[in-house]
Amino acid sequence: MKSNNPVVNYYQTFESKLGYRWLHGVKHFGYFPRGKEGISNKDAQMLMNEQLAKTLNLPKQSVVLDAGCGEGGVAFYLTEKHSLTVHGIDLLDFNIKRARKEAAKKGIGSGLFQVGTYMELPFSDNTLDGLYTMETLVHSPDYKKALSEFHRVLKPGGKLVLFEYTITPESQVADKSASKAIREVNELASMPAFNLFEHGTFSDKLSIARFKNITEKDITKRMMPMLRRFFLKARLPYYFIKRLGLKKYFVNTMSAVEFYNHQDLFRYVIVSAINRK
Repeated sequence: MKSNNPVVNYYQTFESKLGYRWLHGVKHFGYFPRGKEGISNKDAQMLMNEQLAKTLNLPKQSVVLDAGCGEGGVAFYLTEKHSLTVHGIDLLDFNIKRARKEAAKKGIGSGLFQVGTYMELPFSDNTLDGLYTMETLVHSPDYKKALSEFHRVLKPGGKLVLFEYTITPESQVADKSASKAIREVNELASMPAFNLFEHGTFSDKLSIARFKNITEKDITKRMMPMLRRFFLKARLPYYFIKRLGLKKYFVNTMSAVEFYNHQDLFRYVIVSAINRK
């Protein structure tokens, strides 16, 4: 059934469901250390989870929110490997159903996962020690409101970590057709905030949202092997998809090819900040 929320519609497409099942429900890129570009996608995704844990750098039993938790894979990793108490919210009821089922199997507590939006977080003020997004803030229709909610629910001194994408300003792109292709992907994949996350602007955005000690680290090269694998699988089908005018039905295929072909137009960054009083 079609939803009024375009993000929900994107994840409910046949291509998205099939693709994420191929990735065992994990919806984020992997981290490939230098010299280990040949490791499996699954191993790289676990290493990306570890990058998150290191960036959060929170003591055991800290209470953390996974904003856009998917099926809970990242939350389970942080719970099991780093003894954090991780809540998860997600727009998709079928994601939460799977997360709760897996949480029950692990004895973690299925009540930690619920359907919701980080535009209106179901937490009291000054509740959380940490909060993170893993490639999900780009989907926000109003990232300023989302950041305001993150500030509200985090304790003073709480840690915010964003694993997100940034984009080259359109005014700096000589090939306008390339810029148009990337922005078309963002529109079809319902990532409106991506178009607003220009390189180097997270510091100002988070300062305005009342965060401090803001850092931004570019790790694009460390996730690129996985994008290349997607590109190699997608390039031939995409040729026919384009010719048949079917791009809107195969957004992930389009994304793999266009982003790999235009690597200079985006970055994959780790942003961290501390919540101000």
